[in-house]
Amino acid sequence: MKKLSIAAILVVATMLYVGYYNAVEDGDIETIVFIKKHPTIQMRFYNIHANDGEIRKVERLTAEERGVDC
Repeated sequence: MKKLSIAAILVVATMLYVGYYNAVEDGDIETIVFIKKHPTIQMRFYNIHANDGEIRKVERLTAEERGVDC
């Protein structure tokens, strides 16, 4: 029972503090795993600067792409 409790706590902590996003490099899609600053339920993220040659200026992004609530 102790082992199951410890395993469950580790799984929940991992879900809260680890995230990932997909990046396109040299035509291949790679999954990048990272440690989050703050615990959140969201695990899949979108990095606007992760795609090869697709650099977008923040000023030209929509509010939804910026993640800003209007």
